[in-house]
Amino acid sequence: MEITRHTSLESAWTKANPWRALTEATPLLSPEWLLTWWKYFGNQSELFLLEAKDRSGKSVGFAPFYAVKKMGSYQLRAIGSGTVCTDYVKPIASTENEREVNQSFCQFLAMHFREMSTFQTLELAIEGIESGAPWVDAFCDLIAGHGFRCWESRLEGGFNIDLPPTWKEYLNGIGHSAKRKSKKVLARFESGQVQFESTADPDRILERLPDLQRIHQARRISLGQSGSYSDPRFGPFLHEAVSLLAQRGKVRMEWCESEGQLIAMHLVLVGVGGSFMYHSGIDPRFVALEPGHALTVAAVRRAIQSGDSFYNLLRGEEPYKSYWGGKCVKFATLRCSPPRAVSRIVGITHQSLWEMKQSLKTARNWMSRTLRSETKSNA
Repeated sequence: MEITRHTSLESAWTKANPWRALTEATPLLSPEWLLTWWKYFGNQSELFLLEAKDRSGKSVGFAPFYAVKKMGSYQLRAIGSGTVCTDYVKPIASTENEREVNQSFCQFLAMHFREMSTFQTLELAIEGIESGAPWVDAFCDLIAGHGFRCWESRLEGGFNIDLPPTWKEYLNGIGHSAKRKSKKVLARFESGQVQFESTADPDRILERLPDLQRIHQARRISLGQSGSYSDPRFGPFLHEAVSLLAQRGKVRMEWCESEGQLIAMHLVLVGVGGSFMYHSGIDPRFVALEPGHALTVAAVRRAIQSGDSFYNLLRGEEPYKSYWGGKCVKFATLRCSPPRAVSRIVGITHQSLWEMKQSLKTARNWMSRTLRSETKSNA
C-alpha cells in the first residue's frame, strides 16, 4: 500500500469524502469532528494525517495524528485528544482492509521514528482507545515487529446501554430502583409537569446550543467544577463541528422542559444503529424534578422506539450511567515507544509511575469505603 502524509488542513479536507465513508458508524472519528478539533486545538503542533491507498489508488485508510515537538522529545498523538474526550479512537480502515492498512501504517511510523535524533525521547500515543478491542492487540503485534514496546494507561471509563426491541424488555433488564424511578418519571410526563422534545433539524440544534452551554456551566459551577466552556476554544469548536455534522444528519438534540423552562439537555451524535450522548447539562434550579433521570428515560425510550440497538453514554463514570443499565467500557491511551534506549527508559518510568498512582488511588478508595462502613456501623 502507498502511504501519503498530509500536513495541512487544506490538504486533509480534500480527503474528507473517502474518510467520511469509513466512519459513518462513529461520528467522533469523522473528518468533521477531528479536523475541526485540529483547527481549534492544534496550537503550535504539526498535522500528521496518514492516508493509505490500495493498488488502484483508492483511499482505504486514515491515521489522524499530530506531532508535538518539545526540547528533547517528540510525540505523535491522536487528533481529538485531551478534554474534548474523543472516544473509540483507532486507525481508520474498513474491516476487510484493517490488517493490511495497519501494517502499512506501522511500517511508515517505524521508518519515521528512525529518522529522529538519537537523543530525543519518542512516543506514539493514541488516546481514547477501547481497551481490549480486537484491533488493539493486532496493532500492537504489528508495531512490536518493528521493535516498539506497547502499553496502556487507563482513562476514565464509559458506559453503553444495549437496547432491546421493546421498552418492556428494557425495564426487565434494569434494577428495581431504576424501574420505580422510571415509573415516577413517566408519571411526570403523563401529567404534563415535564415535557420531552427531540430534533435533528440543523437550524434548531444550532439555535439551542447556547442553552446547552448555559445549563452545562451552571451545573458544573454548582458542583464546584469549571465546566467544558472554561476553555475558550471549546464553544467555537463544538459549534462548528456540530454544524458540519448536523448537515449530514449526524446530530440530535434532546431536552426536557417544565412550564416553559429548559431543565435538561443532551447533545447526541448519531451513528449507525444507535447514538452517542456526547454532551449534557441540567439546570440546578430544577433538581427536585430529577431532570437528569427524566431526560435519560425519555431519550432511551425514544431510541428504542426508533429501533436503535444502543445508546452510548461515552466517557465518564457518573453513577446514573450504570443505574440505567449501562455496561462499562474501558478506555485507555495506547502508548508505543520505539526501539531507542532513552525512549524505553522514559516509557518504563512513566508506566511505573502510572501504576504506582493507580495503586495509591485504589488504596485511598478502599480506605474511604472502609471508613464509611465503620461510620455507619457505629451510628
